[in-house]
Amino acid sequence: MGDVEARERDTKLFTSTNLSNRTMQRLLARRGWVSSGMVFGLDEGDPELFYQFPQTLHLASERDDAAAMPHSES
Repeated sequence: MGDVEARERDTKLFTSTNLSNRTMQRLLARRGWVSSGMVFGLDEGDPELFYQFPQTLHLASERDDAAAMPHSES
């Protein structure tokens, strides 16, 4: 997991796990993955939780910050 996180720094990374899979949820939390939604109906009675790798969020906020900065004219 760490290898993919390191190699794919500029890629949007997502993963999912069932609500019943507490072990995977704890692993993702320890690694800093951020909850990004839930889908019902994939596995009857066991919703799917989706997570986004935080680097993606960090890169997006950097782009937003850069876009919001006033541009100086030379």
